Amino acid sequence: MATHKHRQRKDALLRRCLDSVVQYGALENNLGLIYISALTVSTDYSYATVTIGCDGTTEEKLSAVDTLNRSTSLIRNEIASLMNIKKVPKLSFKPDLQKESEAHSDEILAGINETS
Repeated sequence: MATHKHRQRKDALLRRCLDSVVQYGALENNLGLIYISALTVSTDYSYATVTIGCDGTTEEKLSAVDTLNRSTSLIRNEIASLMNIKKVPKLSFKPDLQKESEAHSDEILAGINETS
């Protein structure tokens, strides 16, 4: 039980550190407002997948994710210093495209309702 709570605290700390580092990097690189919509960390803490959301078009999201993926070593160094740990998971950023999917579904449903 204690290890589960420790894991939850460590994941929450990683998310807070990632959030601050990503926000700072986004400001420096003019990426706009970026937020972490999901964080998945492997059980051995070797890998982490970070789902990023941002305001803007799909192309802007993909560009922001590409920039973050190119900056993973810098981000990992910052996280290591903030969390004061030696082993930081290898980061992989991906876009959160759920809002576009929901908007497209709404458009389809609206079209169905109009034809009925």
